[in-house]
Amino acid sequence: MDFPPQFMNPLVLLLISPVVLGGLYAIRRGVSKYLILSRVIILSLLIIALASPFTMGTTTVKDDAPRITVLTDQTMSMDLYNTDTGNKIYEAIKSKTPTTHRQFAGMTSPVGDEIIAASENNNIVLVSDGNANYGKDLADAVSFVNKSGTRVFAVNQKLLHNDMSVEIVSAKNLIVGNENTFTIVVRQAGENARYRLDVKIDDKPVSLPDGSNVVQTEQTKTFPVSYIFKTLGTHTVEAVITPEGEDRFPTNNKFYKAVYVVPKPKMLAITDDIGSPLYETIDSLYAVDRAVSIPDDLSKYRVVVIDNMGAGMLGADSLKNYVSGGGGLVVVGGDASYDKGNYNNSPVEAMLPIISRAAEYRGGRNIVIVLDASGSMFSEDPTTGISAIGLIDANAINIIRKIGRDSNVGITAFGANISNSPLLSMGKESNRAGLETFIRGITPSSLTDPTDLDKGLQKAEELLNQASGTKEIIVFSDGLIHSDTFEQIKAVALDIKNKNIRMHFFQILLSYETKKEPRENYNKIAIAAGAESAIVLNPNERASVVIGIETEPEPTSTETPEIIYEYPLAALDSNHFITKYVNITASVTGYNDVTPK
Repeated sequence: MDFPPQFMNPLVLLLISPVVLGGLYAIRRGVSKYLILSRVIILSLLIIALASPFTMGTTTVKDDAPRITVLTDQTMSMDLYNTDTGNKIYEAIKSKTPTTHRQFAGMTSPVGDEIIAASENNNIVLVSDGNANYGKDLADAVSFVNKSGTRVFAVNQKLLHNDMSVEIVSAKNLIVGNENTFTIVVRQAGENARYRLDVKIDDKPVSLPDGSNVVQTEQTKTFPVSYIFKTLGTHTVEAVITPEGEDRFPTNNKFYKAVYVVPKPKMLAITDDIGSPLYETIDSLYAVDRAVSIPDDLSKYRVVVIDNMGAGMLGADSLKNYVSGGGGLVVVGGDASYDKGNYNNSPVEAMLPIISRAAEYRGGRNIVIVLDASGSMFSEDPTTGISAIGLIDANAINIIRKIGRDSNVGITAFGANISNSPLLSMGKESNRAGLETFIRGITPSSLTDPTDLDKGLQKAEELLNQASGTKEIIVFSDGLIHSDTFEQIKAVALDIKNKNIRMHFFQILLSYETKKEPRENYNKIAIAAGAESAIVLNPNERASVVIGIETEPEPTSTETPEIIYEYPLAALDSNHFITKYVNITASVTGYNDVTPK
């Protein structure tokens, strides 16, 4: 693709005008025409040189021999697999491409740390069981090196041996006299195991109804064990499994845990209903005092629980001093609190992270990211090796990773062909991963691919037509808009603007510039679309830094519907330390309308 000549300092060219005018004036005064003409030409060439002219070229770099690091896990847990797999992979590919072989061994498995240490090459082939029990989290490590352009490939290995392990999961500090639950977690590497489970607390056996002869077909099985400690201090819990079949490492068949039992903490409950389920629960678990209003002195309490009380019953001054001093405050809703208890604009509400009224719901944020995949995207900085398409992909992926969970995002790319993904909810991590994969697959097919931005905008508009809520289009391009397509693109942008679709235009730079100026035609299109101007990004800048979430509208009160249904609770993240191994079966029958501050 041919690019017009450009200048680093185009304003310097304005100096040619006074030089020409001075030459004409000298000729009219009788000075030799040929002498003046030669001087004007020389000075004009010097001015052009000062303007720093340059032209853009395209270079295609094809890596026929990518650098690969084979990273082999030789820790103890890998004895369940063929320990020679990593070496065989290395021997098979070392003659075809530059390859290095790294190994790590020991009692612990710092897989994440080793991935980061090996990320100097572009590709990592990981031979491991993924049992990262030390150092950087495995998922975080892969995400970290991926941002720097390193790809990690895991080898799917065949299991040769089975192994079992047991673990006790519980809090470190427990309360005397309360029923405490220990979760016994039994894991296996294979798919079928039979064993006996024995649990002791303070060296006394605990009866397990299904622990004498367990058949496990899943990789992880949990057993809840309840126990009430009647004395303070340190207590021990022991879990032992006795497998009947193959068990590679007997050392992980026993697990010991020490817990510390403390007195019941003192708590104040502000409620006028001693028959409420909440009050009955906390009264059975803690040392609870009850009151119907806030007393002046709260210093002896670890926590204050306000159970469905109106704002008029709560002393804000005492609560403010208590909370600022490190005290805990729990405010529970109901038919006499929050929006139903005159909390709105009250002193009590000032301490809470919410506003006691419902906000107007607008259907969420809908965004289509339009990516330039024309021939100019082959451009690459010869010094850093950064490509235009790489910068555009990095900006788009950055938005995908950081956008709010209530947003819907789609992708459209324009070049030789128009490709797009549907609008997907960002509340699901699988959707984010799918869009990242789609973005990485976008690439120009040839240097002659046209910059059909108008077609990309039209496809983005089609994706937004069926969406409800705010609608936005974010365009990433190098800003090269030719004059023969300018008017058509501008007309499409104006049409989209008139449909109340907000547009952002970003121009990426291959090299760092202190004075960033957008290209003329691209900037005119951005202004026509309603933006102040096109935003220019240096290679180290990302668009998510400058795209702000729209200001939320002033919350407006909405009528709470009559509650006639039950709403079951579900854990959105079953791997979180609060919800892990918790079986939730509860439902709620009512709610308060509030808005986060």
